[in-house]
Amino acid sequence: MPLAPMGTPPQTPLDALRAIYESDLNRGFISIRPATGRVHLFGMGASYNLSLAAQPFFAAVGLTADARLSTDALHFGVDDVDSVDLPILVSYTGHTRETVAVAEILRRRGVERIVGVTNDLASPLASICSDCWQTGVDPPRPFYLVFVGGLLFALYKLACRLGDTPCVRFASEAGHLASGLAEGDRLAKSFSAPPRSLDALGRGPDFGIASQAALVAREFGRVPASAWETGNYRHGPIETCSDGNLVLMFVAPGGRARSLDLALARRLDQLPGQLLTFPDGAAADESAMSESCFRALACLAPIVVVAYGWAGLQGFAPGVLRYTSREFKDEIE
Repeated sequence: MPLAPMGTPPQTPLDALRAIYESDLNRGFISIRPATGRVHLFGMGASYNLSLAAQPFFAAVGLTADARLSTDALHFGVDDVDSVDLPILVSYTGHTRETVAVAEILRRRGVERIVGVTNDLASPLASICSDCWQTGVDPPRPFYLVFVGGLLFALYKLACRLGDTPCVRFASEAGHLASGLAEGDRLAKSFSAPPRSLDALGRGPDFGIASQAALVAREFGRVPASAWETGNYRHGPIETCSDGNLVLMFVAPGGRARSLDLALARRLDQLPGQLLTFPDGAAADESAMSESCFRALACLAPIVVVAYGWAGLQGFAPGVLRYTSREFKDEIE
């Protein structure tokens, strides 16, 4: 997780994202589909949240994927990982202690192939993994959306490589990112003060998007925020709806889940507080976004921009972290 000020958005964030997406850093990566068809993703913080959101990328190429916190793997074991499954360890820095520790455990257990997704090929994680997929995010501490995009792009492109499937073209999806950034600018201007509290709702893989949105609100906007599985929100958490509370709903892209989400949105519109649905206008009609990394990123784009705005309203620079640290060792001692 970046530990220094994240700075201001680059003049052309889409150009930065395009450069990362269209880079070919991993040309030499040897694609071997796991014999069992199973992929296990491990990470902490944003890496875990985005791994949850990335599960559909692997499902789209016929692989079964699950995502777990590295700390859960440390404390409850990795017995479910077969020696010929494919574990993917996600850490932007490659120094996340808990994730490195999981890689060490998997290696000792004789797992045949361990893939690290990281920006640093000289990191401890990279040295343990048998193969690495580089994110290619540069500079090391960019506008946060570029960091998030780099991780999502890496997981999406890795899934496509494993499935021997072509990636979507950036140009065909970039409009959704531009719309998300523009929506963030509009929303940021609509707040004269940050919300008192925030609930982010997502169902299935979209719970990963909701979790990342809540993390961004807390980490960058310093707003008390929680993520909830959308269906579970009805069972108690909905009681926090009040003036000053903001609910972010990431509406499922289709099927019965979408109908249920829209029904809940109509109910929330009748309660105190403010409701925002994503993608922009989802409560009316979702645009035809592909199930690539772009849907998740387009949903997160406005939240990142708004969180930067909330930081400014409170008089501090987003990304100046007071308590977050990679130096805590409690979980691995």
